[in-house]
Amino acid sequence: MENKLGLPLTLERIYEDRSATDLDGNILKLHSEVSNAEAAVLMKMVEASNAKVTLETGLAFGVSALAICHAARALHGSGFIHYGVDPNQLTEYRGSALASLKKEGLNANFKLLEGPSHLMLPKLIEEGVVLDCAFVDGWHTFDYTLIDFFLIDKMLKPGGFVAFNDMYG
Repeated sequence: MENKLGLPLTLERIYEDRSATDLDGNILKLHSEVSNAEAAVLMKMVEASNAKVTLETGLAFGVSALAICHAARALHGSGFIHYGVDPNQLTEYRGSALASLKKEGLNANFKLLEGPSHLMLPKLIEEGVVLDCAFVDGWHTFDYTLIDFFLIDKMLKPGGFVAFNDMYG
């Protein structure tokens, strides 16, 4: 389901309540997420690249994953896959991204890679994954961001898009 802005209803509720629900039904207060405007940009990136295969580093509460997957489903129905790399999804964030994706019926198109991106992304390269677009929002230091971009670039199709978060942080 979506609202008049085109955002999934689960995402709209997360923004309104400033909280997400974990896999056990507990409420977690948001402390880091992309803004409503940034979610809209991610959806436009998916649309502009006609993305069927997407990836993000840093899943957290699943706000960006909801936006990306929602846009991909609008384009391709169930014919897309979104990879999310996060070593803390099932610990610190207690599966809140997974719970939100399930609420929107997007969980079948999502693959969690639970571990640090410098270890998980090479596995996708070895599998021959080709990305249409990616969102780098993992560990916010120059070295980790550079490594994420370097590895993503090895998988990115010609003309594909990469977006970065927290470039001023």
